[in-house]
Amino acid sequence: MGRPQLNSNSTPFRRMLRRLESGMYNLRIAQTRTTTLSKIGITHYLLPDGVILPFRQWYQKGKPQYIVAGSKEGCAAHWQRVKSISI
Repeated sequence: MGRPQLNSNSTPFRRMLRRLESGMYNLRIAQTRTTTLSKIGITHYLLPDGVILPFRQWYQKGKPQYIVAGSKEGCAAHWQRVKSISI
């Protein structure tokens, strides 16, 4: 007689539970901040002249030099700090 199968019937069920728990964890992380799906993952670039461009426009302009990259709000706040230091 061969060795009995070590996989129980609950193994696929446990695997599915782990995947669902991981998905729920990721959803909870995304909902901790007030973000929408349209804002998630969009990188903005702050150019030296103060213009804030999303990734697509920045790329289409030939990847010009930038001061900082991040969210639009973060770039705007950084520009305010830069302006206050240079005055």
